Parts: sequence; structure tokens; C-alpha cells
Amino acid sequence: MMESFNHGDIARKWKLDYSFVKDQTNRTLDGVQKLFSHFQKPEMDIHALLEDAANLIAQQFRIREVTIGLRSPVDGLYRYEVMVGARADAEKAFRRIAYTADDFRENSKYKGTSLSKYSKLFLAEDSPYADGEKDSYSRPFLLGMKRGSMTESLEGDYLDVHIYGMEDDLVGWIELSGTKTGNIPDVTTIRWVELISKIIGTAITSQNARSATGKKGRWNGQLPKVGC
Repeated sequence: MMESFNHGDIARKWKLDYSFVKDQTNRTLDGVQKLFSHFQKPEMDIHALLEDAANLIAQQFRIREVTIGLRSPVDGLYRYEVMVGARADAEKAFRRIAYTADDFRENSKYKGTSLSKYSKLFLAEDSPYADGEKDSYSRPFLLGMKRGSMTESLEGDYLDVHIYGMEDDLVGWIELSGTKTGNIPDVTTIRWVELISKIIGTAITSQNARSATGKKGRWNGQLPKVGC
């Protein structure tokens, strides 16, 4: 016999499922919706958006360290702005580092493998760091360890996801270092972070457009509350 129900039961079921079924995909979608909510504010706070993005990536994808950097409008160099999970001494070391556009485009100084237009994987075996940058690792004593499997993550591995503005102008990047599972981030995680990078790029483009037209909520190219 067919189960007895009415259309009200159907609506109640979907309402309960929507409210209480929280697998990882749904939790990630909740976080992404929160990022989009920044666009609805009269004055968008880019720094707050970056913090929410970094925390979302760290929490939902179990990334040990998430850093986000932007290009400075003053000298055109790229510097870390927001950091989640880094030790205090490593964070100070991050603040001293500045990159050029060529550091991201070329493969000589920092050797890595491009996975897509947005993502580039750097493996510890290639020593993908410059002289004086080892202090930016939270566990430098683990550098040089031998990898046990193709999916194992080592200290020294990291993934860069580029943030593009208008006409593929590189305005910043998201950097993932280490995972709480001990594995290199999987492809699904990488694709989610690429989406988040697009949201940030759109936010920066929007602020620049507002600035050009003199509308309220413009970004002056500076990120208040960020230490140097």
C-alpha cells in the first residue's frame, strides 16, 4: 500500500532537512553565503572578508595554516595580510616577506606545479622557499622529513590559490600549509578554495570600481587593522 501523507508533510520534511541536515557540503555553503553577505553592506570591509574566508577554509577543510595576501597599492609588492593557525613567531616572519609578480608567474625562485589557472602546488622536496624564509614555518624542525605516501603532507608543502581582479590581474593569493589529517588537500578542497578566491577577487574589483566612480563604500587600497 502507498504511504499516507499530504503536501504539508512534504513541506515540513524539507524545512527540517534544510535546517538540520549539516554535512560538510552544507556547512561549506553556509560559510560561502556568509562571504557573499559582505557585498550587501553599505561599506565593504575587505579585511573582515579576508578573515572570514581564512577561518572558513581552516575550519571546513581542516587546514592547519591559512594565509591570505594582497598586492600593495603603494609599491606593487605582495604581502601577507591575514593569517590563521600560524605560530606568533612564524607570523612575524610572514610580515617581513614581500613578493613580486614574477615570484608568482615564474618557477625559478619558488619551484611548483600548476594544477589549474588558479592553483599551484609546492612540495617540500623542491625546497620552495627563499633564504631567510624558514622562520615563516611553524615547525621548521620538521623540514627535510621523508614522505611516506603520495598523499602525505610534509612541513614545507603548501598550495597557492591566486586571486584575480579585472582582466586576470593578480591582486593576491590564498596559501594553504598543512592539514589536520596529515594529507595534501584533496581536489574538492582545492576547487572550493578557488571559488573563495573568486569571491575575494570580485570584492576587490567591486571596491575599486566604487572608488573610481566616487560611490560610498570605496576601498582606498589600504587594509586597516593589519600590522606590519
